[in-house]
Amino acid sequence: MITAWLVSIGVLVFQRDLGSSILFFGLFLVMIYVATSRISWVIIGVLLMAGGSFVAAKVFSHVALRIDGWINAFTPEVYGREFGGSFRSWRVSSAWPTAALWARDWARAGRTWFPSPTAT
Repeated sequence: MITAWLVSIGVLVFQRDLGSSILFFGLFLVMIYVATSRISWVIIGVLLMAGGSFVAAKVFSHVALRIDGWINAFTPEVYGREFGGSFRSWRVSSAWPTAALWARDWARAGRTWFPSPTAT
């Protein structure tokens, strides 16, 4: 477990991405739970990731900015920030009401909200 935790912290440090780090470690915890059926490993893993994320937020400014962007997504100062802004979080939370749970055409559900990478 410590090795997987160190790998996820390495992803956090070197790729500067808290979301994928938590996702990879979360998948590891799910596999541990399925293999052992012991919730104690999951609790230990969640505590390790929370502690690592807390330390990373204090040490690395980009992690603190991302967390601030999640918490204060609708604040204008945070929304307009060049790095660590809440533009994507705001867009996603605003687009969910336009899509139905069992929509027939997911591609068109939020087309007006998400700009195409090739758009000029």
